[in-house]
Amino acid sequence: MPKQSLVFYILSLLVLLLPSIFYTGTSETFEFNKIILLYTCVTLLLTIGLPRLTTVLAVFLGSQVISTIFSLDRVTSLFGYYSRFNGGLLSTVAYLIIFLTTVQFLDAKKVNRLLKLIAAGSIPVIVYGLLQKIGVHRELWVQDTTARIFSTLGQPNWLAAYLVATAPIIWYLSHKNRRWLILAAVNLMALYFTKSQSGWVALAAVTFVYFVGPQTFRRFFKVGVALSLTFLGLFFLVVGRQSIIPGNLNLPALERPGTSSWELRKIVWRGAWQIFKTHPLIGTGTETFAFSFWAQRPLEQNLTSEWNFTYNKAHNELLNYLANNGLLGLGSYLLLIFVFARYLTFAGTPFAKPLLAGWVGLNITHFFGFSTTTSSLLFFLYPALVLTKPQPKTKWRPTYTLLLFPLFFFITRYWLADYSYAQAIRQTQMNQPISALADINRSIKYAPFFSDYRAKKADINSKIALLYYETGDIKTAIGYSDQSTTDIKKAVELSLQNVIVARNRASLETTLSLVNPKLLDQAIVSLNHAQTLAPTDPKIPYHLGNLYFSKKEFTKAIEALTQSVVLKPDYKEARLSLASVYESLGQKDKARKEYQYILDHIAPHDPFVINKLNTL
Repeated sequence: MPKQSLVFYILSLLVLLLPSIFYTGTSETFEFNKIILLYTCVTLLLTIGLPRLTTVLAVFLGSQVISTIFSLDRVTSLFGYYSRFNGGLLSTVAYLIIFLTTVQFLDAKKVNRLLKLIAAGSIPVIVYGLLQKIGVHRELWVQDTTARIFSTLGQPNWLAAYLVATAPIIWYLSHKNRRWLILAAVNLMALYFTKSQSGWVALAAVTFVYFVGPQTFRRFFKVGVALSLTFLGLFFLVVGRQSIIPGNLNLPALERPGTSSWELRKIVWRGAWQIFKTHPLIGTGTETFAFSFWAQRPLEQNLTSEWNFTYNKAHNELLNYLANNGLLGLGSYLLLIFVFARYLTFAGTPFAKPLLAGWVGLNITHFFGFSTTTSSLLFFLYPALVLTKPQPKTKWRPTYTLLLFPLFFFITRYWLADYSYAQAIRQTQMNQPISALADINRSIKYAPFFSDYRAKKADINSKIALLYYETGDIKTAIGYSDQSTTDIKKAVELSLQNVIVARNRASLETTLSLVNPKLLDQAIVSLNHAQTLAPTDPKIPYHLGNLYFSKKEFTKAIEALTQSVVLKPDYKEARLSLASVYESLGQKDKARKEYQYILDHIAPHDPFVINKLNTL
């Protein structure tokens, strides 16, 4: 088999299956299975040899490698944030290999065939999305799919990005065969049902680029670059100085509408900017935003409906690179965009027009969100398709196949580790911790470097300890309790900047203090550590205050709970705890003040609070 044919078959597999593949048996239904397919196909591509990097790609890759080496969490920088997966160093290497092998081994004839497959690959995505709209498989998903569809991509904006990127290719094909117009129509219908604002903005840009054509863009390319850089400069200037106070603060907290996505984006963008200011050159590490954001998290987030939400992306691809990879990473990414845009604009091939339009649409959706496995594949594939040249056919010889078996072995173990992790989660939810323990042990055996697995094992062991404690078998309970604390300590060591693991450690130690009372003091230590990682998180001083209250250390309890309500004035639970502390000290006026604040600013009709005020 010629190498050109092998590359074409592998790319065909990717564009046909990657957008559609999902599996509910893993911990993350969509992105994880797509990244596994990506790694598998790229490993197959490596059997033809390792392609040479161009200078621009080498600079971009070098920025990612440097940020990974000095990352605050190297495992996350390698694999991507767990539950997102895309964007880590390994996925970046995979996309670069796809780009280079496409350029080296495809010709115009195969590109035209691949364009048809890209369009065909959207058919099952669109069909399943439209079926979601009428309620098919509605019971599988937490989200209301009849309100906003997400099909096989996992999120409405991600689906919109894919539909926008494939739309101009379908339009291009319809010039030669009008039957493609049917697919073009249902593509727009599916895009409408996503209700994605960024998708419609991107579609407007795609339509403009497609009908204006690359010829016009060639004439104004330098002007376009200058205007784009000016816009980015103004954007970063505004992000650093904009007001980010949410609206509707005059209403009681529990009667406010949900915070708009635009207001939430402004808050996350400000946090990303603050991360950049503290780590300007190489950032905090590839894909570490979920950890670094907590340290710079704006106070205004505490006033939103998503105040307790963990943001693992900056919801703007450029700010994501700026925070994670600093000026070096953002600069190399902008250089990559410039070079790719030039390739697409100045290519002399007839299919450059739909590829340029789709690629512009992708970048717009990335500006208002972030890249996923599917959108990243198309981001790197589209420019490569206009660079292909006829090459003499060379026979494929599996020279590197034996060397690549370890990669296939690793990918398999990676998938099995997550599958077992998902099984452990389900068994825990079914109150079957013994079975869950066997599953999570398999996960750790296959992939011992993920802190999520250790944290889950700690959680499972804590549940087993409590079961034995309830039956009176104190000795066995203490054994599982000790194992649980050992596991959660290991989880913290594997991911030192992970706020969620740090908070979970304190929660677990608090729970296990029933078995071992000494753990209550350790829980306080763990919460103090978590507070250094997330100084604006009101939940941490709230839990800290409750622990001090349980130990009858009233002064420290008041101090911690006061800090919590300062961080989040409308924190009902914290004010209730603070009122309880004041009641215990006989300070009824101060207790009454907290209860009254809840009625005035948080929950005007709360029967418990009203009763408390009447009895004080």
